[in-house]
Amino acid sequence: MNKIRHVVDYGQGLTSIMGDVGLGKSTLVRFLMDEFIERDDLVVAGILSPTYPTDFAFLYYIKLKLSSNTSLFENGLGRV
Repeated sequence: MNKIRHVVDYGQGLTSIMGDVGLGKSTLVRFLMDEFIERDDLVVAGILSPTYPTDFAFLYYIKLKLSSNTSLFENGLGRV
């Protein structure tokens, strides 16, 4: 969790959380989203299980979500 905070605090770009089923990834993401969504200096977007036909489609989706300037979490797991 501290590594993710470091990436966010120092503007080191995109990060991901990966692991086997049942290890608490979604719980960790929800906790961090609640923490980061309160910060005015961040635009927060979460993407769970991305399934896009191409890398370009995935990057385009990220662009849309970040340029909307709203905090959201796909699949209803956060605030829109």
